[in-house]
Amino acid sequence: MSLEKRRQIGWIVTLTLAIVAMSVWGYAQNLEVDGTTTVDGDAVINGDMIIGGNLSAGGLIPAGTVLAWPTEVAPDGYLECDGTVYQTADYPDLAAALGNMYGGDGATTFGVPSYRGRFLRTWDHGRAIDPNRTTRSARPDGTAGDNVGTTQSHAMTSHSHGFASNRWRPANTSGGGTSHGAASKTAWTGYSGTSENRPKNKYVMFIIKT
Repeated sequence: MSLEKRRQIGWIVTLTLAIVAMSVWGYAQNLEVDGTTTVDGDAVINGDMIIGGNLSAGGLIPAGTVLAWPTEVAPDGYLECDGTVYQTADYPDLAAALGNMYGGDGATTFGVPSYRGRFLRTWDHGRAIDPNRTTRSARPDGTAGDNVGTTQSHAMTSHSHGFASNRWRPANTSGGGTSHGAASKTAWTGYSGTSENRPKNKYVMFIIKT
C-alpha cells in the first residue's frame, strides 16, 4: 500500500473517531436514565444535575452519623438512639463503627447510644470547660471520665440564699443591771420551683445511620 493511501485511511479513521466522540458528547449533554445506573469508579459532573425524583445517597453519609429527626418514626436506613442492642449481621456497617461502646459483645451484637430525654454536650476532650469531666459516669462498655458517650446526672452550681437579720434582744436585768444588744440570726428562703432546672425546649428524636 502506497504512503498516500495509508494517509487517506488514517484521515478517514481520525474523522470517524471524531464523529463518534461528538455524538457521544452530544448525548451526554442530555442524559436521561429511566432505570438504575451503577458507577464503579468516579463520576465527574461539570455542568448542572437535575433530579426530578428522590436521590438515594446512602454512601455519602457514614454509618454512625447522628441526626435530629422531627417525627416519631425513623426513616429507612436509620435507627432511633434508644440504647437497643442489635445483631451485628443485621447492621454490619454500624456495628463496625460503634463496636461495643454502647452495649453488646462487640462481635455478634452491638448497641446504639441512648439519647432519650437528655441534652447532648460536646466532648470536653481535655479543655477543662467541664469541671467534673473526670468523674463522668461510664458508658455501657465501662469507659468513664472524659470520653465520648459518658454521662452526667443533673446538677446545680453550689450556692445559697441565706441572709442575716439583726433584732434587739430584751433587757438583761439579772444581777441588778440592765443591758440591751443586737442578736444576729440567719434566715432562709422557702422552696419554690419545678422538679428540674431546664431551658425552654422542644422534643426531637435522635437517629443514627445504619
